[in-house]
Amino acid sequence: MIDKCKSILITFDLIGSSPQLYMFNNKRYKSFFSSIISILIILFSIIFALFSVFDYLKYQSPIVAFSKDSDLNTKRELFLKDILLMFQIVDSTTLNYVNDSEAYFSAIFTEIYDNGNISGIPLEIEKCEIGKNVNIKYKEMIEDKYKFERAIEEFYTSILI
Repeated sequence: MIDKCKSILITFDLIGSSPQLYMFNNKRYKSFFSSIISILIILFSIIFALFSVFDYLKYQSPIVAFSKDSDLNTKRELFLKDILLMFQIVDSTTLNYVNDSEAYFSAIFTEIYDNGNISGIPLEIEKCEIGKNVNIKYKEMIEDKYKFERAIEEFYTSILI
């Protein structure tokens, strides 16, 4: 009985080594251990295939998304008002806000290309105002989540000229 079970298990052996000599009238030597490993590999493959098919069929309308990052014809625009970008000058010793009369900002957006060309666009710096240069969707985040103990009007943001 045990020999019959072993012979059935050995028929599933797929990864047994292949010696040049004939052993037990077979070209490869089949073992109990390699038969168990082969059965586990087959079961894992079947389970993975079934899981993949069920996962695929579960979605009624799959969404296909692709990236145009390498497409040279696509115009990419990112407006600064859609990004929460706020900054201010702070005294490093007291961490207090520095007034406009004592210091100011100046900014240039610079593009450096692979061929060595450089182009710069001046940026206009202005005080933050929700709805004007800071998107209204950030209002709750600015008022509730950020506890700077400073008013939003003390912060600056930049816009393209």
